[in-house]
Amino acid sequence: MLRTRPQPNGWRLGPHVAGGLTLAHYAGFEICPSLPALKQRLAASMPSHTAAGIHVMASQNEAGEVILGDSHDYETPLDPFDAAEIEDSIVTYARRMLRLPDWSIAARWHGVYAKGPRGPIFTAEPQPGCHVMGSPGGAGMTLAFGLAERWWTTTQRG
Repeated sequence: MLRTRPQPNGWRLGPHVAGGLTLAHYAGFEICPSLPALKQRLAASMPSHTAAGIHVMASQNEAGEVILGDSHDYETPLDPFDAAEIEDSIVTYARRMLRLPDWSIAARWHGVYAKGPRGPIFTAEPQPGCHVMGSPGGAGMTLAFGLAERWWTTTQRG
């Protein structure tokens, strides 16, 4: 993951931006009939991106900084050092999608997702009437509202 310096003169990105590589990354797009052809094309045209699990997204925070990311290489042993070639690949691809006034990178980091043995959704009822639900594998923000609706509907609370 990368974060730029605040963009000058109040420049705003607008809504979150995701590139075509993102379609091949998230399971939510698996219902698209053309996805296998897209994945095949990406594997042939961008093999290093595909191998490193790179897909490029951008969003801007209130400070004007643009967050860029990311990659998902689950096969490589955990290393505290980020690979410069991964960062370069993300930035090069992002430059094809975005026209930022300032591409200066202020921060770099990588995260490690907690993963459970039973899939991406954790549920518990630690005491009667108290329900806990989460997705520790990195899909919580994209799954949250759907999970909440499904829980509410199936428990006939709504």
